[in-house]
Amino acid sequence: MSKSTRPNRFTLNSTPSSSRLATALLFFLFGVNIATWISRIPAIQTDLHLTKSALGSVLLFSALGSLLLTPLWGSWIARYGSPLMTRITILLATADLLGLALAPNAPALAAALFLFGVANGGLNAAVNAQAILLERHYPRPIMSSFHAAFSVGGMSGAALGGLLAARGWTPAQHFLLIALLVAATGWAAIPWFLRESSTDRDTGGPLLVLPHGPLLTLGALAATIMIGEGAMADWIAIYLRDTLHTAESTAALAYSAFSASMAVGRFAGDWLTHHLGPARLSRYLALTAAAGLTLALLTSSLPAAFLGFALTGLGYSVIVPLVFSASGRLPGISPGHGIAAVSTTGFFGFLTGPPLIGFLADATSLRAALFTVAALNLGAAALSKSLERRS
Repeated sequence: MSKSTRPNRFTLNSTPSSSRLATALLFFLFGVNIATWISRIPAIQTDLHLTKSALGSVLLFSALGSLLLTPLWGSWIARYGSPLMTRITILLATADLLGLALAPNAPALAAALFLFGVANGGLNAAVNAQAILLERHYPRPIMSSFHAAFSVGGMSGAALGGLLAARGWTPAQHFLLIALLVAATGWAAIPWFLRESSTDRDTGGPLLVLPHGPLLTLGALAATIMIGEGAMADWIAIYLRDTLHTAESTAALAYSAFSASMAVGRFAGDWLTHHLGPARLSRYLALTAAAGLTLALLTSSLPAAFLGFALTGLGYSVIVPLVFSASGRLPGISPGHGIAAVSTTGFFGFLTGPPLIGFLADATSLRAALFTVAALNLGAAALSKSLERRS
């Protein structure tokens, strides 16, 4: 291999496809890692004898970990580059899977979830910063395709979780296998990342950038959608098990349907963004999510519920990629800082949604609690107007 084509010297002009493929692979692995935990929540809840409100309480610690550290991850990405920070965060995220599986009680699970939130908040910021760096060099939108890879990873991880649960694998066995595969594959792909130039680095910038101005508006839009994503991730399987009385292995497949439809939407998202514009597309999709979730919650038919959750996933599919792409293009703000600031609100919504749903479910019912998510989807349709000036 010649010096000009060695992985640690890649430039976009010589290997655009390699850098893009490596980034898509990391998004895929990120989705697998998240879905691995999600697919076994019902089993861990049963093993630890947690009520819905108790489960909601421990899930809140993941949100706290993400909220406290994600803004700092953005500064570290800006200073040290997305490749290095992706290496660090993917190791932390996969190692903590084992902590989740081996937690003997609720306090230990809460501690493991705090670290899970820290690690995945950083990984989310790092891979999205790399995606924005790549998108700057392309004449058309490409962000949605990376988030499609995340959705395929979520679908694959959830499907594998359902299969292994049906075959009697314990969460510890399952999580160990995934942790090793994700960490090894991710580290093998990161050398092909595009390196930030000196102008992309922000070595003298502030250590902490919180959402403000246009970032705050974008963060609010991301949060309304990611609250729904988090609620679907953590409560779909439990809702189907407890309300429609499905088997655990069948209930786990509902998140696969949700993730599959998100992937379909995201694969078409770049083309749709080009033809409809981000604001109009976001508005249409938010309304689709509201309608789909309403269908899933009103029906007693399992196929209709799967269809409703699939429509919800389709509705959520492209909105967050649009927000992340816009946050990384704001003048005077590095991609790392922009992504981290929006992720602080968006990913916090992803992680706080599930515990809040748990509290509401204990006070009313899980079905009633999930209807609040459908209402938030209508709010996202209104907030989509904030993307117009970035079209």
